[in-house]
Amino acid sequence: MKKPIVDATALFCAMREAWDHVIPKTLAEQNPSLLMKYLRLASQKGGVSRSELQAELGLSQSNGSKLARKLLDEGWLKAFPDPGGDGRREFLQATAAALTIAKNLEVRLQSTFPATPGKRKDGIIRPLNQVESFFDRKPEVRGDAAGE
Repeated sequence: MKKPIVDATALFCAMREAWDHVIPKTLAEQNPSLLMKYLRLASQKGGVSRSELQAELGLSQSNGSKLARKLLDEGWLKAFPDPGGDGRREFLQATAAALTIAKNLEVRLQSTFPATPGKRKDGIIRPLNQVESFFDRKPEVRGDAAGE
């Protein structure tokens, strides 16, 4: 097994390399945490409405629509009418391809840093949560910029 990276800059570079290797160019500049949260929410059985996604993620209608369009164009989401029959609402669900890519990203990142302790759950939700929480972490700062 590869030795975990401890230097914050090297860790960031390794993470960015993993991200760029797995994520399509049209999505590579998206906020990684936002993208993983979006996929986690959209991976729910039965999908989720656009408005629920936007509210949960704190996105404006415009930004939520732009991100949904990119994900739909990449084949990461599928859209379908509201199962409850409300023709005004559209539901979105993450595709198997998107979840596979997220899982591949998780595997690449696991070789960069030590595994999160605890039992691994079946399915994609735990890996998405791990990737999401990893991108939300702030590096530890030891000493000052002068090398203390």
